[in-house]
Amino acid sequence: IEDRARKEPKTYQPLLDWLAREGVKYIDVTDDLAQQAARNGIRSVISNHYRPLGNELVARNLERALPKLIAPTCQG
Repeated sequence: IEDRARKEPKTYQPLLDWLAREGVKYIDVTDDLAQQAARNGIRSVISNHYRPLGNELVARNLERALPKLIAPTCQG
């Protein structure tokens, strides 16, 4: 998160590339956490674990991304 807040490349980008090639769905919340950290400092989102703001950002990402990820496999 700190690296991304400084606009550095994702160190795990090769993993994301592999997941995409293999068709594995994933939700990467790092960019949103990094943007918030760049605005308000890393401790605003994480300190040993997600802080309340970090949890909120992750929850918003999941709320936005999960419906389209699970729609093909869920009825109703």
